Amino acid sequence: MSRADLLLDYENVLVEKMGRQDGITLTQIESLGKNIQTIQKGLNNLRRLGQLPFWDLPFNEEEVERILKSVETKRKEFDHFIIVGMGGSCLGARLLLSALGDDKKKRFTIIDYLDSARFQEILDELEPKRTCLIVVSKSGKTFESMAALLILRKFLKDRLGIGYRRHVVVITDPFRGAFRKMATEEKLESFPIPPGVGGRFSVFTAAGLFPAACLGLDIEELLAGARRMEERTRKRELPQNPAIVSAIIHYLFAVRKKKKIRVVMTYAERLHTYGDWFCQLWSESLGKKYSLKGKKVFAGSTPIAAEGVRDQHSQLQLYLEGPNDKLLNFVTVEKGGSLLIPESPTSLGLEGRQLQKMELGELLKIEEKATIDSLVGERRPNLTYRLPSLNPFTLGQLLFEAQVETVFAGELWGINPFDQPAIEIIKKNIQTQLWKG
Repeated sequence: MSRADLLLDYENVLVEKMGRQDGITLTQIESLGKNIQTIQKGLNNLRRLGQLPFWDLPFNEEEVERILKSVETKRKEFDHFIIVGMGGSCLGARLLLSALGDDKKKRFTIIDYLDSARFQEILDELEPKRTCLIVVSKSGKTFESMAALLILRKFLKDRLGIGYRRHVVVITDPFRGAFRKMATEEKLESFPIPPGVGGRFSVFTAAGLFPAACLGLDIEELLAGARRMEERTRKRELPQNPAIVSAIIHYLFAVRKKKKIRVVMTYAERLHTYGDWFCQLWSESLGKKYSLKGKKVFAGSTPIAAEGVRDQHSQLQLYLEGPNDKLLNFVTVEKGGSLLIPESPTSLGLEGRQLQKMELGELLKIEEKATIDSLVGERRPNLTYRLPSLNPFTLGQLLFEAQVETVFAGELWGINPFDQPAIEIIKKNIQTQLWKG
């Protein structure tokens, strides 16, 4: 397995490629980099005080051992795993399973919606004795997850009796919340999401690791990749620290260039859920009305998920000829598969090397380069996160980079990246409506 580093290529945001109107200079990046060093020192102090718990998740070997011990039994007993969660409680697991999953003998169903017809279809197909229910809720009071849990719990209990408890795993706050109370009272197996770790930062907790391990993914290698990126985020030399550089670039473009839309375009089918995961992380963390000083700032930039090559044939029209208010991010995998495109019949009229005995991965790289070249030609700024290959180690780097970058960006905007006051308003409104009913 390759243990090479993720690379950040940002030459296409600089004035040399974009011109002064649409580009930034290395001097601007380096100038803010000096501020980041002060921020970095402050964050390190907070971390030592235990106030940045997500940062230390990749080092929790004891929790990994406990997960692997439990999963060893689960994989023998069950071949269908149902994950219930909303937002960050299941987006991390969805990403890990879609990016790295290859166990054809295990089936996964993720429930993060309220659709009666689809839910009934799932119940109709379930084999209770071979099913494990994994319920994830950081707060333990998410109504959507609670509703799904109650339905599935009754289904399993009606068919398995008291033995249903062996089929349920609860991942929630270690001390409080309805899910924690139920897990304790019913003696259900449970794992904690540590206090201070929000759902969008929970991919390296049991919320992401337990489902991934159930599918047979190498979670130890995933965490090794995260630790490698954590090491790089402590570097003060900007070229060695992609999290700091990317945070600075996106802040500069949003604040000084008025390019407040961040398009995240993945060029690897197995990474198609990365955009959804990242969009929640970035928008929920940085979209804040008030600064830490209580001033109205309406901070943040708007993330949009896109896929190459599919969205080359749709969204790219807007990105190339529409308003020049976006910074495009490409996430690419340098080493793909080796599937060969066969020789074509003469009726297709292909000439030269047009698809003739070309690897499919080579065609994908050509498509990617053509897209980037087109954007550069129209002076549309873009940067690229390059994974040498897609495996647990490189994916661990990518996910941890995104989390730390988001925190650095929050410091630049002067907001709290760990709260979500607007989301809490929605939850309170739902509760009010439920009480009215």
